Amino acid sequence: MRLLCRITTQFLKNNFYSKRQSVLTCSSLFAPKRLLTTSTVLKDLNGNEFRIPTPYGHIAAVEYGDPNGHPVLAVHGWKDNVGSFEPLLPHIIEHNNLHVIAIDETGCGHSSHMPRGSQYPMFAPLKDMRRVINFLEWKNFSILGHSRGAGFSFYYAAFFPESVQCFISIDFFGSYFTKELCPFYKQEASNIDKILKFEQSGNGSSENRRIYTEEEAIKSLMKATDFALTEKSAQILMKRGTKPQNGGVVFTRDSKQNLPYLDPLHSKVEYLELMSKVKCDVLIIMASKGMFSTYDNKDLFNVLQQNCRSFKQVRMEGDHFLHMDIPEQVASHINPFFEQSIQKGAITNLVFAL
Repeated sequence: MRLLCRITTQFLKNNFYSKRQSVLTCSSLFAPKRLLTTSTVLKDLNGNEFRIPTPYGHIAAVEYGDPNGHPVLAVHGWKDNVGSFEPLLPHIIEHNNLHVIAIDETGCGHSSHMPRGSQYPMFAPLKDMRRVINFLEWKNFSILGHSRGAGFSFYYAAFFPESVQCFISIDFFGSYFTKELCPFYKQEASNIDKILKFEQSGNGSSENRRIYTEEEAIKSLMKATDFALTEKSAQILMKRGTKPQNGGVVFTRDSKQNLPYLDPLHSKVEYLELMSKVKCDVLIIMASKGMFSTYDNKDLFNVLQQNCRSFKQVRMEGDHFLHMDIPEQVASHINPFFEQSIQKGAITNLVFAL
């Protein structure tokens, strides 16, 4: 007998999702057992959308898969949204019996924006991730990250190694966030002036947003990624990344995310020392034509090889959004890695030699 569970979400008066108000309803379907293979595809990717309260509004999230399955947090790339994982998830959820929570980073998709006059610190996504994990009360889970989302997931796995069992990084170069590549002092004065000019111009207000036709919005998304994003993938991101306004569409992401950061960064040596704290199983998938294909990441790979429970790197033919363009091929690497990690279980007994 196969038990399928569906979470019926009840909302608080302020529309925030509450775990304590969730009602779990179950229906039993009598079906013969079948073995799952790497080609198993979930036919219907039905997600339950909910909100996680924040002092400035909420973080929007979508729940996929079996609530009793292995928990996975999915973290998208810069200015993307939950839709980034829509093509891939059907190919990995059922195979590994996963319970995936995919989040829209603050300022993206359906999530709230930061208040006017505030700014997005470089490492703000880490706070988003921690807030979500605390809300879900997950003690042991895995992370699936793409691009910048994968970058911050590396940090999370280093800061909280006792809770992360497995981490899968899709096309990200780890030590990109270092002062060698992004010198703090060179443009800081002009960056401050840019931010103040932006605030004075009112460019961040909703009434000043540019209105696009759907075709223009798609082309704008593709152009912004130097056409690494295909038209099909752009249409997927538009579902959560745009909303109707005055006969056209506007992008839902916060324009403040385009502002330069004011955060000083650590050195590569400091970064590698921090990455030595990562203890979980790590799979890095790099795209041959991706954004970071020319970077030398041997130092990071060596550190991970020495300190992680297991480490594997894969280089695939494809562009930066390969998880959207060729999800079946990407899943063929993810599924066996997840399977092995889930069989091994939590790694809490390995991480306290920090």
